[in-house]
Amino acid sequence: MEKGSKRGKKTVGRTRARLARQENVVVFVGRRNVRFLGAALVAIALGFGALALGSISISTILLVGGYLVLVPWAILAGSGGAGDSPKPSA
Repeated sequence: MEKGSKRGKKTVGRTRARLARQENVVVFVGRRNVRFLGAALVAIALGFGALALGSISISTILLVGGYLVLVPWAILAGSGGAGDSPKPSA
């Protein structure tokens, strides 16, 4: 039982060391990403609203469009222009 716990601690230590070595990691969300995510949230909310009202066809289109088209598009979309570019770190 001790061997398993030692192995787990060693893995956590390696992961922390690997994360500590990574420098200049930039996660950037631009205007375009936020717009697509907002559109996705609106489509999903309208889809659930239509579902509550009993319109299965429209709700299906809105929910599939929101979850399977707009959310991935929001994640994968590039930045929304020159003003959105991150500043290089010195």
